[in-house]
Amino acid sequence: MLKYMIKILYTAFTLFLIYAIIITAFLSGFFIFGGDDLKKITAVILCVCLIVAVLPIGWILSAARQPSYLFAIDAGHGGSDPGCIGFDGRHESNDTIKIANEVIALLKKQGQRTYLINRNLKTQERPIEANSIGADFLISLHRDSSKSSKSSGINIYTHEPSHTQRVQQPEKDYAPNERADKHAVDETLVNSLYNYLYGATAIPVSVPHYGSVSAPTWEDYYINRLSNMPSCIIEFGFATNPNDNAVFDSEYKTLAACVVKALMATVGIDYVGPFENSPIGSVYSQNGKNYYVINGEVAWNYSGEVECNDNIYTVSNGIAGTPLAPPGGKAGFTGNCKWLYYQNKTEIFGGTVMSDYNAYGSHPWSDGFSSLVIKDGVAVIGANSFKGCKSIETVVLPNSIKQIKDGAFADCDKIKTVSYYGSKEEFKKISVGTENTYLTNAKILYICDLIGHDYNFECSSTCSVCGEKRETTHTYSSICDETCDVCGERRVTVHTYTADCDTNCNICMHKRETTLEHDFDENNVCKRCGTKKYIIGDLNGDSLVTDADAVYLLMYTFFSEDYPVFQPCDFNDDGNVTDADAVYLLMYTFFPEDYPI
Repeated sequence: MLKYMIKILYTAFTLFLIYAIIITAFLSGFFIFGGDDLKKITAVILCVCLIVAVLPIGWILSAARQPSYLFAIDAGHGGSDPGCIGFDGRHESNDTIKIANEVIALLKKQGQRTYLINRNLKTQERPIEANSIGADFLISLHRDSSKSSKSSGINIYTHEPSHTQRVQQPEKDYAPNERADKHAVDETLVNSLYNYLYGATAIPVSVPHYGSVSAPTWEDYYINRLSNMPSCIIEFGFATNPNDNAVFDSEYKTLAACVVKALMATVGIDYVGPFENSPIGSVYSQNGKNYYVINGEVAWNYSGEVECNDNIYTVSNGIAGTPLAPPGGKAGFTGNCKWLYYQNKTEIFGGTVMSDYNAYGSHPWSDGFSSLVIKDGVAVIGANSFKGCKSIETVVLPNSIKQIKDGAFADCDKIKTVSYYGSKEEFKKISVGTENTYLTNAKILYICDLIGHDYNFECSSTCSVCGEKRETTHTYSSICDETCDVCGERRVTVHTYTADCDTNCNICMHKRETTLEHDFDENNVCKRCGTKKYIIGDLNGDSLVTDADAVYLLMYTFFSEDYPVFQPCDFNDDGNVTDADAVYLLMYTFFPEDYPI
């Protein structure tokens, strides 16, 4: 941005010099020629003045606008060339145009110019096209491939620094028309790409690769070697790796945003937005600036006044200045937050940290409001922020507040209630400095007091926010059911059994372990609980295990209601009772040692 400030100052100085020359010439003509000759000279001078004064105006105005570069975007392959083909049949060319469109859309939202390289051109022809349109940057987007499905990673390629005449002046601004400095920003560009892409997704990122200009290597591709502008190639993971593909499909927008952020960082422009969900005419604060947003992107070409959130902003080239308060109100900035006084209320919003104030009355608002509302997102209330504001009666605090510095509410002795949109436990975690007792001793209403308790289920007895208990009615399947059918809360129950040797509850069939053995009669029926003793494999109840039991089990697999069984029948241990178990039981009757049950 320094380059553009110098440009403006230089132009202004030039205008001043031109006007000085004009005035000097006019005065000289007056004294030398006089009379009728003076009229002629004056006419000529006025014409020259008009011409030289008008010509630089457009240049000055353009210099004051958001810097705009031309980014040539090459979506690798395309046309009849699919590029590499993944194991799942995906074409590299489809992935590259997908991320290229996203990069172009984001660059346009930054107020930049873009050009999509013709995808029907051969690889060596694409940098030539970028040269022909005078592009400032050429970015070629690709997917990698390998014979191994385990190969993974993002790779970035450009020229080798030792062969690029790199300018050892980090503070130097890059001018797009300085083609001799083509390689001066190559390393800056790829390092910026590496920094933004590293850790942005689950795909690992390799350090940038440099190809030699003087002795071309396999890493020095046509894109880099034949272009007249800073350029690089980016391989967004391996199309032959299923994991890389899954990440690319879900995170390609994130990858595109990283590319655009890196490009903006390279040319010294703040990345803004995107603001996809912003309403028409919104003003958003980012990077210490306010941006006028229409339909999800900054209106870089707009200048004038806009009204947003009860504020009137003066906008110049898409950037809004300090908000003007509505009639009867006041507004301004405190730290990176905004403040607005309107209708007996002061609001703090739009940032995270308020300014610190040194003494009583040094804050920009006056003691004339009874309601203070601090909006969500603000984390720090500055020292002495509201010291001496004796008219404050109600304070609204979001649960984003992390610190209230010393003296923020000193001498605010009329505070009655504090509405805190968080739990009591969260409020205790706030770092509260000295001289804030008028705030902490006031009646504090926590989020559940303000919007009611929150329970996970209709019968939940504990509030999920504050932990407060209530009496509820749970739903159980039976009188001895231990777990609520709705919320899963457990209770202590008593099961009912026929006898001490009975293992199943008479109501819910809950099983228990008992040490008392059954007392079977001659019919193998327990005298106490009525449980029938069974022999493993005896399914028909004749006290023998024969082929008849195998037939019985087979019939059970077809007609379970007509042929009930009262013992486990998964004899082959496959987890199911099928005709295979009937066959297994039959084999047991012939070969018990080979087919144990």
